[in-house]
Amino acid sequence: MNQNSYLNLLFYYLSDQTRVIITVYTAATYYIKEYFQHAKEVYKKRNEVIHLDLNRISEIWVYDKRLYIGDLSDITIREINLEKIIKDKNLIDEFCDELNNIFNYTYLPIDCDVIFLDQAIKRFFKREEEEKELFSNIINEFYAYKVLVKLHPSVNTVPDKYDQFNVQVIKENKVPWEVILMNEVKNNNLKNKIFVSYYSETLFTTHIFLKHLNIPHEALHLKGLLEDHITINKEIGEPMFDRFIENFKKVYAHNFHDLKSFHELRNTLNNLIKPNS
Repeated sequence: MNQNSYLNLLFYYLSDQTRVIITVYTAATYYIKEYFQHAKEVYKKRNEVIHLDLNRISEIWVYDKRLYIGDLSDITIREINLEKIIKDKNLIDEFCDELNNIFNYTYLPIDCDVIFLDQAIKRFFKREEEEKELFSNIINEFYAYKVLVKLHPSVNTVPDKYDQFNVQVIKENKVPWEVILMNEVKNNNLKNKIFVSYYSETLFTTHIFLKHLNIPHEALHLKGLLEDHITINKEIGEPMFDRFIENFKKVYAHNFHDLKSFHELRNTLNNLIKPNS
């Protein structure tokens, strides 16, 4: 609920007369009313004060209106012109320069076949070894590929769960993946990459961007596989998240694989062209 915490503070410090434009920050942007209602229930259970106010939202800017599944009444939904932004070389160059300066990021070309967008999922397991075992089993399926791990920003140090595996790790974990993604787009270094995550919303963003750029790639979504292996019964995502995923699969079905088991993961990889083959 980190994004909720930020929005809660934002509404608290802005004057009551200030109208707010929300841009895409999580999948929940595509069902913002329902998400806010869920957030209020969560805050109430925590005995925390809630400042979120839907009446102060004037517009919501999204990547694709077709993905919006929430109640549209009284909210103006605008679509960000991705084609204009990400296909304009001068604009991308300027955009990357500014972002690199803000996040103190020095571009280093990604040298891999697979990019694993990791997440902080420790809370779903009774023992730390269980998460490590799941990661091990997943990585073993990519034995023919060179794998790079992008840490979640909430992770302060490189976890030892990566030590025994032949994977690279992006050390700039505080740099948002989207900044790295834009730099790779700028340098034309994403063709035929495979992007993997349990349920990270950055996977959706990556797939949308690359589809608009006509860059061949594969996106592997492992939420179902994770749910089949967690040992603590916790809900993954808010109630509307699964509906968003189903709608996303309809709109961006090509090369997006929603995998619910190791069998499905194995079959998908078997059908892909192996690197250097």
